[in-house]
Formats: sequence, structure tokens, C-alpha cells
Amino acid sequence: MNLLQSELPSQFTLGVKLTVAGVEQPFHFDVPVEINAEPVVIEKPKMPDTLAQRGFVVDKVVVTPVTTQVFFHLRPKTEDTANTFVHPDDFDMSATRDEQGRVYQILGGQGDQVTELGSKQYYIFEPVSPEAKALKLTYNVAGGPDGKPYSIEMEVPLPDRQR
Repeated sequence: MNLLQSELPSQFTLGVKLTVAGVEQPFHFDVPVEINAEPVVIEKPKMPDTLAQRGFVVDKVVVTPVTTQVFFHLRPKTEDTANTFVHPDDFDMSATRDEQGRVYQILGGQGDQVTELGSKQYYIFEPVSPEAKALKLTYNVAGGPDGKPYSIEMEVPLPDRQR
């Protein structure tokens, strides 16, 4: 499901195949699915300068009842006139939490290979609490001014999602 190249339709049937040890034939289930909550999409959230200078651009944050997704890209190396870029292997998104300190675990992610044109990537996290007012994304980056790793935090305000 995390490899979809397009949005899911509002209604669809999910086919499930279950193989059980000791049973010759697998079980097949058709599960009707209806999306009943609109995602919150925050396009181009305000970036901290320290993150943008390293070549990271957060394109959007998508909050749904079942996941929180962070989409970002690395700018093309040709735009790096100050030699400030960090290779994707030299950073990680170490933590996602809200303003109350609740931590959201990473569930997965994916990214394109780095080329001279940059790279698109995303992380998937646990769903954010409906009470959360802001999402704080923490990036660990290698090679700071003193050569040691350091962290950059980015705060994304969230709209009221309580019903």
C-alpha cells in the first residue's frame, strides 16, 4: 500500500489472500473500503533556513486518521553554490513529536535514488493525535560546522482536527 503512485479512490474493494500452515488452499476475502475522512494536507510548510540551506525542501505534510506522511525532496546538486548539501545517507528524520511531547514512531518510507537532479523522498509515521496543534520534525544531519552531527527541528502548525 505504501508504493501507490496515485491517490486511492473514495471507495474500493481490498482483496486479501491468507495462507494458513496445514491448510491446502488459501483463504480469500474481499473487504469493502470507504474513505470517510478527508486528509489534512499542508503544502510547502515554512522551512527553517538551516534545513533549506542543506538542500532539503519539505513539499507537504499529510495527516490522516491512520498515518502521518512527510514528503520532501533534495534540491539538485547543480543549485549548490555554497557546497552545503548533505547526501541522503548523511541525514535521518530521527523524531516526530507534537507540542505536548508525544512521539510518533516511523512506520516506513521510500525515496528515489540521488541524481544530479535531486531526489524525492517520504516518511510515514503513526497518526498524529487529533488534539495536536503542531508537528515537530527533527532531522539529524552529519557534518556540522565542527564536523560533528547536529539536529535541525522544523515545526509544522496543524489545523484543528477535532470533531
